[in-house]
Amino acid sequence: MMKRENHPFPWSGLLKNTVPELKIRQMYSHILFYKDGEPIGFIQYYIQDEITIGLDMWIGILKGRNNGYGASALKQMVQLIHKKHPHVKELFIDPEVENKRAVRCYQNAGFKNFGTIIDEEGDPCLLLKICFEE
Repeated sequence: MMKRENHPFPWSGLLKNTVPELKIRQMYSHILFYKDGEPIGFIQYYIQDEITIGLDMWIGILKGRNNGYGASALKQMVQLIHKKHPHVKELFIDPEVENKRAVRCYQNAGFKNFGTIIDEEGDPCLLLKICFEE
């Protein structure tokens, strides 16, 4: 279901527009996920610090929403990250509070609510985490 892409299309414009921010965050990987041979979503992760990795996820195709594909892809990504970075203790994702669909998706993938934070644009976001035990 997931494929690693160096220069994904049609998301190449998205990557091009966010590269300055991602360089600051030391982006490690981005993955497109597919349904029936078509890319429907995108997950990226970046190292926040020695023990923390942040994630972002988008499902750009309407027919890819509300059917569990995002939660399934995110679960696979969590396993991939945990295997590749065994020293990492937590993963986080921070959807806007009003994005109920995303919050539900992330919770279905195993993320737990750790409260509300304010993002760089001043919007309230939920801090959702998966914490790994030693």
